[in-house]
Amino acid sequence: MAVVLSLMVAPVLVQNVSAAKKVNFRLAWIPSGQYCYAIVAQKLGFWKKGGLDVKIHRGFGSSKTSQDISTGQFDVGEASFGPAAFVISKGGSLIAMGARYQKSPMGIATLAKRNLRTPKDIEGLTMATSAGSGSHTLFPAYASAAGIDGKSIKWQLISPGAYHSSLLAGKVDGVSTYIVSFAPGLIARGIGFNFLFYAEAGLDMLDQVFIARPDRLKKDRDLYRKFVHGALEGIKHSFLKPDESVAITMKELPLYGKGKQSQKIISAGLGVASAISSSPYTEKNGIGWMERSLVKDSVDRLVKYMKMKPLKNIDSLYTNEFIGAQKLTSAQWKEVSERSSKYMPKK
Repeated sequence: MAVVLSLMVAPVLVQNVSAAKKVNFRLAWIPSGQYCYAIVAQKLGFWKKGGLDVKIHRGFGSSKTSQDISTGQFDVGEASFGPAAFVISKGGSLIAMGARYQKSPMGIATLAKRNLRTPKDIEGLTMATSAGSGSHTLFPAYASAAGIDGKSIKWQLISPGAYHSSLLAGKVDGVSTYIVSFAPGLIARGIGFNFLFYAEAGLDMLDQVFIARPDRLKKDRDLYRKFVHGALEGIKHSFLKPDESVAITMKELPLYGKGKQSQKIISAGLGVASAISSSPYTEKNGIGWMERSLVKDSVDRLVKYMKMKPLKNIDSLYTNEFIGAQKLTSAQWKEVSERSSKYMPKK
């Protein structure tokens, strides 16, 4: 298995599996530390033992991944719940099968030297974002919830790979982004940063949900059950054995190199992801659990702040039928929380 990199073709993790069901899995973003679980699931055979040959494709933002899954271009995807719900509200066909993140990773980032304490501090700034980014899609909702003038922001559409350099060069004041993808590179270099979570303004939502078309799920429930089970096993392994998971990820993603700096970046990505993956509901019901009240709250906020068309049947948006097989003890959850807290920005 290796990562195939090309300027024209998205990176794909390739594994030769005979007589296995092929599954094309699109991530929300570029393979990195936050996706250790998927690489671990591949390398350690968590999907293979279920008879699945899973190819992992990089993503170009949650909005794009949601659209691609709805139109049937991939079998399964991972995307922020908000953009996925938007696709459904516009006539798309999606169902969520588990949520990796119990707290939204979306927010506004600046370097530590800039005063960023409240949402008002971003008014009038020049902000960077990228096409297809779920955080940019939901920024108007954040501005409304936080009571700020969103129209005062000057936006620059740039490549995510230029976020750090643009900030450090002073070309932009801040970035609308996901902490799981933005923070690791700065953490590894010891560069301080500020981060205002959308959740702190009341726009908290479940995030990074596994999505599929409902008709495909109905047609082959066994395939999707095995996919989710393999993914959850990978998540649990990355929680409990982070050093091994980082080592596996480094080996399978040569793009990041094999030095200490690369290790720090991937470790930070896994650490931040782990920090926002627990809730009382996952601790009780298992990794990935989607509590109905949280699903409803997420939809209600999109309707209120983004004027999204109301969705009549909340229960049709998600299922927990594949959740519950992978659980952590209270002591294990505590260990994960204590270990990962160092990667989160200090207040």
